[in-house]
Amino acid sequence: MKSIYLAHGFSEGEQHAKQLVGALKASGYSMTNSPKLADIVIAHSGGLYTLPLDVINKTLLVVGPTYWEGKSLRSSFAENVRAGFSSRTSLAVWTLKMFWHIWYAIKSPKTVMLMYKNWRYKELWIEKLNRSPATITVVRNKDDAFCSPAIKQSLGGSITYFELPGGHDDLWTNPKPYLELLK
Repeated sequence: MKSIYLAHGFSEGEQHAKQLVGALKASGYSMTNSPKLADIVIAHSGGLYTLPLDVINKTLLVVGPTYWEGKSLRSSFAENVRAGFSSRTSLAVWTLKMFWHIWYAIKSPKTVMLMYKNWRYKELWIEKLNRSPATITVVRNKDDAFCSPAIKQSLGGSITYFELPGGHDDLWTNPKPYLELLK
């Protein structure tokens, strides 16, 4: 049984990942709290920027990395909040999701600051991914407010790139296509 470590994005945590974790366990994976002990690391959004550099030598699935030149984080956040509160999302679901975002931001300020600090050097992180001998897959969702379509041109030839339908947080609510990429 392969073990998986989840590197949650900015102000995210276990409550956001419930559906994904359930699907991973149902598919025969186990979860670990240590990226160094994991066989596979799944990094969502800014979670990429919290990983120890030696983890980049593992099998890595990076979903929606926060990477958009010329676009501020504030603009991306506002666009993502608007997209999250759409006709397909009830007010109750959206409010609960926002509550958990606020909760994790308050609960883990050091993680939030680490993400922001390392995000400022995102080009160096992409370069480290490009030089890594690991098996790396980067996924961008078509309606992702944080991940530019231009990221594809920044990735080296050894990195597998996929673009899937959906928004920035679809990993949490529609895990099936991402599980397929692990096979």
